[in-house]
Amino acid sequence: VDGEKILKYKDTYTTSYYAILQKELIPNMTMDMADMSWNKPEREVLTNFDGSNRHWFYMGNVYIIFKNNKLHRVAMIPRELRF
Repeated sequence: VDGEKILKYKDTYTTSYYAILQKELIPNMTMDMADMSWNKPEREVLTNFDGSNRHWFYMGNVYIIFKNNKLHRVAMIPRELRF
């Protein structure tokens, strides 16, 4: 992660700043923050069926749900639904 890019969060979003440094995801991170922490997803799905507007899929079974462009939840795809 570009150190200059994440420094902008150090004073105003301290918790998110340290989460990015630790490669962690926390609720209410912006999509930009999540991208800095975990990088681009393998796949992105745009939806509105449950009030969210984006789902980012990683490693085939982990996904992030964003509502109103803020991280809402990190979840696992159930084993029986994996490809």
